[in-house]
Amino acid sequence: MPGVLTTGSTISCTQAGTVTAASNAKLKVNGESVLLKNQVSTWTVGCPPPNPKCVSANPPSAGVSTKLKVQGSAVLLATLQATGKPSGHAITAKIVQIKLTAS
Repeated sequence: MPGVLTTGSTISCTQAGTVTAASNAKLKVNGESVLLKNQVSTWTVGCPPPNPKCVSANPPSAGVSTKLKVQGSAVLLATLQATGKPSGHAITAKIVQIKLTAS
């Protein structure tokens, strides 16, 4: 299984924008909440001036766990494929921590 994305993962827009991905998931990896599919609509996408192209994210088209769910929502994986809204520029992710443990 690909690595799980957390609030500590690096998520960005291909237009050099930054993505702020918040999560209140109860499952944590190294103290960081995992990112959930149902929270993508709350992400903020900030592209650099002078032409900001995106303000939020569209639902992911790939990189969503089919087995691991938290609070009823699928966990996002390092294979995430999503786009910024409204431009449609690709959003990519890099994981920081790949080892998932429960306590």
